[in-house]
Amino acid sequence: VLNVRKKPSVQSTKLFGLTRGSKVIVIKKTNVSDKFEGKDGHWVQIRANGKTGYVFDAYLTPAW
Repeated sequence: VLNVRKKPSVQSTKLFGLTRGSKVIVIKKTNVSDKFEGKDGHWVQIRANGKTGYVFDAYLTPAW
């Protein structure tokens, strides 16, 4: 499960979770970079299931 957070930080409140294969719309990329589990990336604001929040983009895969 990928946690969607209120602010672009792992310490921020978890709003909801996304399962693998969930479709999201990236609203904007923040200037907040981070590194988790050896992955470098940025926090992005997303919309999924009618809700918005922030996720770490290293765990997203583009749907072509």
